[in-house]
Amino acid sequence: MYKILLAVAGLLLLCASSALSEEAATTTDMPETTEEAPTPDYCAEAESLLKQGLKKHHSELKDIAFHLSDTEKVYLYNSFVMYSGGAIAFNWVPGFGTGSFSQGDGFGAGIILTADILTCGGLTAGVVGALAGIVVAVFEAIPAAIADSDMDSTEACFRFAGTAFAASGILWVCTRVFGTIRPIAYKKHYNALLRSSLGITGTIEVAPVVKPSKQEYGVVATIKL
Repeated sequence: MYKILLAVAGLLLLCASSALSEEAATTTDMPETTEEAPTPDYCAEAESLLKQGLKKHHSELKDIAFHLSDTEKVYLYNSFVMYSGGAIAFNWVPGFGTGSFSQGDGFGAGIILTADILTCGGLTAGVVGALAGIVVAVFEAIPAAIADSDMDSTEACFRFAGTAFAASGILWVCTRVFGTIRPIAYKKHYNALLRSSLGITGTIEVAPVVKPSKQEYGVVATIKL
């Protein structure tokens, strides 16, 4: 009986040692796994920076552009290229620099806004002068401000109104001309800066694509190196 117990104990020890050796071998032979860092999405990062402002992140975009493919650069350029047609239209109607404001051109918009306010002020003064001339002509009232004038009070009021209207008209025309030229110049500067930020060399031709039969509308950018 004693010998049987010793034999069973020896067998159990042998099985246990065999299992431990297999576990150690398995642990030793398992390859070490390292977790790789995710690849950054440079295109999405560049798109986010462009939405925040091209001039503000110009230098950062130039660094990211080294990691972008040509296809990604063209995609970003097509997405953020600036046009001037809408800005010109809004600078005309309703005016007050709204078109240039939409482009992000604060300087040009400020000039147009100031000029349009002065134009409105001149028109208002002209209307007031004309109404005053009518009142003087009807009621033969002489305003105190021109009581000592040698000319007729009615003539003075209408002459003032005519001068105010003429000045306002000239200022309005000049403002509309500036509101047409400025968005075009700003667009060229912005698009040149966009190409520089994305590392695009050469010229880019952007043409609209319209296929009414397939209901497809868009633009195609062609890069000429």
